[in-house]
Amino acid sequence: MLVYMDIIEFLKPSYILMKNVVDLVQLSKGFLARYPFGRLVSMGYQVKLGIMEAGSFGLPQFRQRVFLWGAKLGKKLLPYPLPTHECVVKYGVPNEFVVSLVAYDETVTLNLQKPLFLGDALRDLTEVFLVSLFYLFMNSQIFFSHQNIDRLQS
Repeated sequence: MLVYMDIIEFLKPSYILMKNVVDLVQLSKGFLARYPFGRLVSMGYQVKLGIMEAGSFGLPQFRQRVFLWGAKLGKKLLPYPLPTHECVVKYGVPNEFVVSLVAYDETVTLNLQKPLFLGDALRDLTEVFLVSLFYLFMNSQIFFSHQNIDRLQS
């Protein structure tokens, strides 16, 4: 993280994006999240921290990630995308970071897509695997034909 901050300080990009694990806000009372936030502000960036649940965006995972978005002063700092899928949230975040969760207001009724689970992602794997295996088999038959083997041996 220190190196990343040094690179930003050297390059001075108009926009930055940093993604990390949710431990960033859970360990040491969130110091690891506060450090880059403070450093970016001192470099002249507007910064916001968002915690997103992968499942809320159509991934069959129960995994949270911390995103730090920044824009140089005078540039527009875009909002985080809002969730597209219902999601089973497995883990919480410390109370002081709850406001950073990227979510809809729970009092609003939404028409989100159904959550995805591992079975949804693996359902067609057998077909994909068989097609891939057939493709590899056909190519290996061509490569290992008698003519090619004779050429390799000479």
